[in-house]
Formats: sequence, C-alpha cells, structure tokens
Amino acid sequence: IKVVMTDPKAIASASPLTGSSIVSKGSGTFTQPVLSTQADIYNPTATADLRNALTASTPMRLLMGDVTNGAQAYSLVDAQGAAVKDKSGNAIKGSIVQGQSNDISLEVGYTDSSGTAQSFKFGMTLAGSANSGDTYSIAMTGAGSLDNRNATSVGTLQTKQTLDSAAGNGTGMSLSGANANMITTVGSKAAQGKNDSTATTAVLTQAKSARDSVSGVSLDEEAANLVKYQQYYTASSQIIKAAQAIFSTLINSL
Repeated sequence: IKVVMTDPKAIASASPLTGSSIVSKGSGTFTQPVLSTQADIYNPTATADLRNALTASTPMRLLMGDVTNGAQAYSLVDAQGAAVKDKSGNAIKGSIVQGQSNDISLEVGYTDSSGTAQSFKFGMTLAGSANSGDTYSIAMTGAGSLDNRNATSVGTLQTKQTLDSAAGNGTGMSLSGANANMITTVGSKAAQGKNDSTATTAVLTQAKSARDSVSGVSLDEEAANLVKYQQYYTASSQIIKAAQAIFSTLINSL
C-alpha cells in the first residue's frame, strides 16, 4: 500500500453528472442523475474514451412531452435540440406514469478511439406531474461544486454488504464486519498457536527427562563421582603404604 495522491483537490468527491431544472411549470420532480457505467481503471484508453464521451455529450436535456391517459412521454436531446441517440443509433425516448415514482435508465451512445460503438448509462427518478415542455438539464458537474455524492457513496461502503461471507453462501458482509471478523480469526488462531506451543514444549520437556533418565549424563553427578573415586584412591594408597611398611619391618627383623 502506498500513497498515490497528495492533492485533496484531485479527489473525485462529486458525482460526474448534475441535473437542474430549466423549465418547470408543472409539479414534476427529479433526482440527481447517477452514472452507472464504471470506468475501467486498468484500461487508461477506455477511461479516457468514457471521459471524452461524457464531455462531448453534455449538456443534455430531458424534455417532457404530452400526456396521454396518464402516461407522459419524454425524450433526451442535446443543447441544440437534436435527439440524443443510443449505441444502435436510435433516438432515446420513453414514457412515465404521472403522479408516480418512475426510475428511468438512459443509455447514450458514442464512438471510442478505436472506432467501436460504445455507450454509457445513467439513471434518475422522475415523479410528480410535469407539464409538457418542462425541461431538465443533465450536465457535467462543475468545478467548485458542493456535490459530495461520490464521497457519501464511498462512506456507505463501510456498512454495505460488499464481501461474500466466509461460508460462501452469498449472504455477504460489510467491510467493517469483514475487518472485525479478520481480527477475531487472527486473535483466535494466535491464541490457539500459543496454547499448542505451550503443550508441545511440555511434551518436549517430558521426553527429554525420560531420555536423560535412561541414557543421559549429568555433569554434577559425574563430578561428584570423580571426587568419590579420588577419595577411594587416596584411601587405597594409604593402605598399601601401611602394608608395605609392615612388610619391610618384618623382613628387617629376621
């Protein structure tokens, strides 16, 4: 792990797309657009293509149309009013039900640097009852924006179930939960290892004692034996000396 960024201004805390109301005569509401297409951080070319596509495609406008039997049409157009097209070249349009919460997904086509047709997708929620002609702008988030949706989303990863469980049953766990689980597991394994080490040391000590009792050598015991043997030798030499003296006396008396 190493630090790769030192300038806090380079942190992308804001979401790349921002919505705003241009014309709003009805009671329609919308949520901020969320870009669902992820940049491939391992492919700089693809990341650059996506960034260029977002820049070239925005600002876009979501134009609300006529209402027929409670269903309201909408279409996505560019700043000049021309239809924005998907990857297949079809104009992006659809319909929602007025008075309800409607999740819409818009897929904008573009051509990457290799000439291949690609697309990026973003979604938003429309609710209420917009008038025909109401218009919402979707643009790149500007510098100095107070938008912090990316930072908030990163914060939610702490408690969001993003990792699979140890059992592999697909229930998942959060990053904080996984960290706590790892700490518990490591602590348990360390305690088990310490207990195993203590038990193994006791077995080793017992084995050494059993070996030494049969064939081991004690230096203290051997030293004591040497002293004892030395005393025996001294005593024996004195007996021999006394016997020699007595024998000599007997010989001389003849």
